[in-house]
Amino acid sequence: MGVVVVAGCGTFGDHLPLVGLGRALEERGHRVRMAFNLAMMACAERAGLEVVPYGSVLGSQQARQHAECWDHWKAPVASCRRWTEQDDDQLFDACQALKNACRDADMLISAVNDEAGALVHELLGLPWVTLALMPAAFAFPQRSFESATDETERAFHRSFSEHLQRVRRRLNLQDRPVEQQEDDLHSRKKLLISSAAFSGTPARDHGEVHITGFWFYDEPHWLNWQPSVSLARFVEDGEPPLVLSFGSLPLTDAPAVLKVHARAAAELGLRLVVQRGWAGFDEQDLPSDVSTQSVRFVDEMPHDWLFSRAGAAILHGGIGSVARAIRAGCPMVIEPYGNDQFYNARQVVTLEIGAAMHPHRLSSAGLARVLHEKVLQPECRARVKAIGAVLRAEDGLARACDLLEQWMGSPSPATVST
Repeated sequence: MGVVVVAGCGTFGDHLPLVGLGRALEERGHRVRMAFNLAMMACAERAGLEVVPYGSVLGSQQARQHAECWDHWKAPVASCRRWTEQDDDQLFDACQALKNACRDADMLISAVNDEAGALVHELLGLPWVTLALMPAAFAFPQRSFESATDETERAFHRSFSEHLQRVRRRLNLQDRPVEQQEDDLHSRKKLLISSAAFSGTPARDHGEVHITGFWFYDEPHWLNWQPSVSLARFVEDGEPPLVLSFGSLPLTDAPAVLKVHARAAAELGLRLVVQRGWAGFDEQDLPSDVSTQSVRFVDEMPHDWLFSRAGAAILHGGIGSVARAIRAGCPMVIEPYGNDQFYNARQVVTLEIGAAMHPHRLSSAGLARVLHEKVLQPECRARVKAIGAVLRAEDGLARACDLLEQWMGSPSPATVST
């Protein structure tokens, strides 16, 4: 049995599957150490896993402070990011923390493009596997720095490259050519936490990518969770409600978003369940022309229970909530704001298991029309149920553990060498 370090980055939805992996590996007899940022450590602690602090704090409060950068319609990534000396310090400190966490490890698992994971692998020569929770990460052919034609994008890549070079020097690592640096951020053997039934197969030039199936993990306090009597009645009495759930997505104008969706539900004569989430949806922001009796606000709760009882889910397109909706047989409307959400929205439309709408152009009437004509139709539900059956038959965590155990005793699967 081995010692495995699992390094997390991103939001709650990015960390929850990793906790599932940690639990699955421990059940097979391995010792697992989770490296999570301070805002996410409690998730691993609730699962009984060893966890150490790693990386910059990212919780709802930090996300809301820079909500505008999460909306790539208005602020594309390349225009929103330049790396500074403070970023250098944060990455250097993350490398030191992760290096310490890996002191007795037999394998390091980190996310694709997690710079600290790549650099610590290079420092220690530790067997290393990278994983991607976003199917979009491998869906398209790789783009090199030279292929960027837009000067803003080139400046973005140049700034990132210079940032990595500065940190490499502080770690006493050799400089890398710009064109090699992106390849340095993932290992030869990669895990894609997705189902081919949703994402298809990766583009060929990404090398050895293993599709495991989605990793579904339920927190301990969810296992015996029961809804209140009033919530059960609200959801289960009458026509199935709509669900608005934007998860770990901050919004610059949550009240306006809430009003559009509340009015669309009212126009259809349907009740609406709203998860407050990182958007901070609030009862006080309901429009006066919508009855408060037709809208129910909830906090964190099992999506499986909610989606399996919904007429449709309205989501931002994060892969975790999309996968849960599919597994529950719930049609959806995707309103993507950034990152992989655009790809996930495209897949939902391609598979005809829902619809996608521009979050800044939709109206209550337009949303109601799309829901009525496309999403709430029996044919749409039948298609999502068929794909959901495939997801329920897969065991992504077992497949991932099998692969990791195969690789644990083999030579380092990375292409990087010092």
